[in-house]
Amino acid sequence: MTGFGTISEAAYLAIYSMILFVRSGRSLNTVEVANKLFASRHHVMKILQLLHQNKYLGSTRGPKGGYFLKEGAAKTSLLEVYELVSGEILTGDCALNRDACPFARCMFDERINELKMKFKNHLKNKTFDEYAGNE
Repeated sequence: MTGFGTISEAAYLAIYSMILFVRSGRSLNTVEVANKLFASRHHVMKILQLLHQNKYLGSTRGPKGGYFLKEGAAKTSLLEVYELVSGEILTGDCALNRDACPFARCMFDERINELKMKFKNHLKNKTFDEYAGNE
């Protein structure tokens, strides 16, 4: 069961991995990223592979290999990476994204959609390079 507004571990790992790459300015391997994020190496590996497949990260092989931030990736919005991992944040008249409602008045009074829109706009207006400062 998840709490209201919970972000998946995969989305957390994708966003924070990108920030780690922006801050480091160098290649990082899966173990380094997993250790910094206190996460499973296997889960981090899946996320880094997804980011690599979608052209946010490049990679080098070998004992000193790892992943690196591709040129221009730091200008990516957090929303783009969030939705890559978690899917599109849907907004509309119904908090459950349904076409019909059995009630004359929604018990949520569109509050859920307001919160989803604020969250979506926040992610849309933030880029990874904004987090390039010191850790």
